[in-house]
Amino acid sequence: MQQIDNLTKQIFSLPEKHRAQIAHAIIESLEDYDDKSYDHEWNDEIERRVQEVISGKERGKSAEQVFNEVSSRLK
Repeated sequence: MQQIDNLTKQIFSLPEKHRAQIAHAIIESLEDYDDKSYDHEWNDEIERRVQEVISGKERGKSAEQVFNEVSSRLK
């Protein structure tokens, strides 16, 4: 466990762009991992977000806006 804590501290000390690259690599390595225990939680979250948009509480963003925001954060 201490090894994981040390690695985590090292990763968090890196610039955001490098942390994003590491996170992406880790997520890609888990692509085939399927934990059905989260399906119910994700469905609940999706339903909550849909209801917020339908009710007008939240507004969606265009894909262009989202990509621009992500792109500016990664520069």
